[in-house]
Amino acid sequence: MTNEGILEIAMRQSAIDVNCQAGGALTSRLALEVLDRGKVPFYGTAWIELTAKSQDFGAEMNQ
Repeated sequence: MTNEGILEIAMRQSAIDVNCQAGGALTSRLALEVLDRGKVPFYGTAWIELTAKSQDFGAEMNQ
């Protein structure tokens, strides 16, 4: 699968005041610019990486 036709919109959350509406406005404007360039904008969300450990490992860490 190629991703040449898509462009991710990303920004650091800490760079924008959460009480300010600038983040939404900036994301919207970036999406319009990406569309004007003939690409599909997407906004990836954060992910969490999990690692499984044995019960023995957990018990040892909790001692």
